[in-house]
Amino acid sequence: MGPNEVAGKPVTVRVKLARGQEETFFGRVDFASPTVPAGGQFRVCAEVENRQQDGHWLLGRGMTAEMTIHLTRNK
Repeated sequence: MGPNEVAGKPVTVRVKLARGQEETFFGRVDFASPTVPAGGQFRVCAEVENRQQDGHWLLGRGMTAEMTIHLTRNK
């Protein structure tokens, strides 16, 4: 799996908020580093639609998230 294979793919991002609440966001990979180090891992960034709840943004800087990249496999 390389950067060219994930660029533009849809993603699901899950974050845990206060009081055990979990929210899901959807978006797309908008950057995949063209440099792949010897370990095979590379940086991936995705853009998702943030939303507000009670006047506060749900996503913020420094939050930990789990991102799933949805790949289509050709047979």
